[in-house]
Amino acid sequence: MSKYFDIEKRIDQLEKDKLRSNLLMSIHREKIGALVKLTESVNKNYNAKAVLGMLDQSLTEIMKVKHFALYVKTKSWKLMLNTGVSLENVEVDFENDLNYILKTQNTERVKNTALKEFSSVIPVLHKNEQVAFLFIKDIEIEELGCSTEEKLRFIESLLSLTIISLQNKKLFKQSKIDINNEDLIIAAEVQAELIPSVFPINKHFEFSGKYIPFDIIGGDYYDFINIDEDNIAFCICDVAGKGVSAGMLMSNFQAALRTLISRDYDLKNLVTALNEKVLNITKQFRYITMFIAMYNTKTRKLQYVNAGHNHPVLKNGENIIKLTKGCTILGMIKDLGNIEVGEKTLEENAILVMYTDGLSEIENDQGEEFGIKNITKYIQNNEKLVLKNFTNKLIDEVEVFKGENEIFDDVSLLCARFFKP
Repeated sequence: MSKYFDIEKRIDQLEKDKLRSNLLMSIHREKIGALVKLTESVNKNYNAKAVLGMLDQSLTEIMKVKHFALYVKTKSWKLMLNTGVSLENVEVDFENDLNYILKTQNTERVKNTALKEFSSVIPVLHKNEQVAFLFIKDIEIEELGCSTEEKLRFIESLLSLTIISLQNKKLFKQSKIDINNEDLIIAAEVQAELIPSVFPINKHFEFSGKYIPFDIIGGDYYDFINIDEDNIAFCICDVAGKGVSAGMLMSNFQAALRTLISRDYDLKNLVTALNEKVLNITKQFRYITMFIAMYNTKTRKLQYVNAGHNHPVLKNGENIIKLTKGCTILGMIKDLGNIEVGEKTLEENAILVMYTDGLSEIENDQGEEFGIKNITKYIQNNEKLVLKNFTNKLIDEVEVFKGENEIFDDVSLLCARFFKP
């Protein structure tokens, strides 16, 4: 009887563990979804109201925080979000009362008594200067399997993405960089040297690409690295934002990638190490989307990780496949979770098309995006072209599609064809 009771008790515990695991997985999916939406707000230049609405929804519906207030510094400090509390008539001396807050902490030392009703304050810094503060009242309410510290770390990521998006909106309204600035022209020339202009070609594979920066300095990047005689690594990346700061981060990222890839990492460890490097450089204020792959010419196996990047399209035999496996974006959260490595065995003349959202999100006069459907259709209709012509013609078709509309982002396209010697 005792053994039977123990078995029932064990089954009951297993069922509880299963429910808990399912709940944790659901929470994790919702978190990633929130990050993806805010990522889109940066890349697509959503208006401020839409961006703040996403943050509000993420805090209330996913993180279950019901009382919070967001102050953002534009020309002066402004109350941007005010949920569950009344602060419209409260005056805050940010320069004197909050200038010491450089990291997330409780509000015990906050001088303004009106802010002491909150339990935590989360700052966002840019160049060591506070640009936003989020005050939260009920962070101590914990979800199953989600500690207060984990909650705060994720909210920090959401908040950083929100401020990046608002900053981009502000910068987007400004004129493009003055191309007569000699220093910027030199910087652009140096950066141009980092983007390959000569593409690998041999009996196993060939590559071709196009890079069109929006400003004189861009934030897109692609590269190829020969690991040994049988293996090559290649990637395409997109740094959040535009201009000089995005270009500098891109340059740092290239150096980190080339250093780390020489350490005989597998893809999981390489991506984890790259995420740590980006975090150390950006302090969560910028992020990078990346598609990275390794190809073995003997086994013909392609292994890849898609870190929040636009889905490359692979034409493999008669099949057209979107390469989606991987993890979230780099540079926003320390723990990327389970990094899923995709693997495909490539057939004769397989074609891989990689691109940044500057290409796929180009719009025509009706406001329709070029999108992955048109990319897929193009591959089906033009796969027999010489790869260089294949690449150039795709850019030409995008130009025709957009008509008189302007391009508002860096455009990068990287194509590869794989042979069977």
